[in-house]
Amino acid sequence: MERSKERLVKIDIKIPRKFQRRMISPNIFDKYFDIKVSINKEPKHKVSHSLIEFIDLAKKLHLIYTISKFKVLSIDPPSLDFQDLQRLNNSDDMEDLNSMIEALEAFLSEICADPLFMHEIVLDFLNIQDPYRSDFAKYINYSQMMSSKISSVEKEKRKSLNDSIELKEVPLHKRMKDVAKKARIQDLRLEAKKVRFVYFMQKNDVYYNYEITMTKNPHDPVVNWVVSRSYNDFKALQQKMREELSFALPELKDFVPSKVGLGLESDAEEEMYREKMLDGLEKYLKTVLSIKKMYCKTLFEFLGINPGTFEVTRFPTNL
Repeated sequence: MERSKERLVKIDIKIPRKFQRRMISPNIFDKYFDIKVSINKEPKHKVSHSLIEFIDLAKKLHLIYTISKFKVLSIDPPSLDFQDLQRLNNSDDMEDLNSMIEALEAFLSEICADPLFMHEIVLDFLNIQDPYRSDFAKYINYSQMMSSKISSVEKEKRKSLNDSIELKEVPLHKRMKDVAKKARIQDLRLEAKKVRFVYFMQKNDVYYNYEITMTKNPHDPVVNWVVSRSYNDFKALQQKMREELSFALPELKDFVPSKVGLGLESDAEEEMYREKMLDGLEKYLKTVLSIKKMYCKTLFEFLGINPGTFEVTRFPTNL
């Protein structure tokens, strides 16, 4: 199966931070986003889809890719936060629009990162044609066939193991607890807003402050607090999330200004750079918080949230 996987092409996608308005029915317009498709890093073509079509793709994937029906998978298929995307889509704020596009781009990138997700509905969505199309179909069929074959030796081993010890299954209460936690994460709403940056002489470093807003569900009150993190803290967050999660993440370096070619000789230049860093890290946080699959232990701890109870671990700061 690995040899077959190595022969597959690598699909990359990029969504420019802009949209087109198209009439979908009389007097009704919708936003359409261009998707630039590259094969083995060579630009090939462009397709356009609306937010509704993205959501429709995500729903179809979840119908097709379930752990029980598609046993070769060990993870859930990529998903989208439908309610949050609709909220961002209705906003006129360019930052909200960018956050929505970044979430859509991360969704497609996660799909393309694993050839097992390159189902014909994805290939149609991205307009991937032969010979690449048939290669992905063969790989998926082969993967399913191999996963369903258990050798007689392995069966005997399992039978012997069953005869000698009692196989431990995940307790029902544990499975119910996990399902409940996933449902609570879907209800969770987290937003970030820049406050200011502060230079700490004791630590000889700059810390960037952000107001975090959280609602656990539509019926709970809003909770606000401020987190203060250095750029090194953000880099550590990126690295730890990369280790904890199994899909491609938004890259921190794509959001922050580069120091290459900057002298930063004057206080004014230094101040301007820090303001750009404050803005860039805010966009990074907004992007991360718009992708529910990135809501992990590392992220919660970074924000000062208890991963088990979703309670704020420090007293909220009043601005």
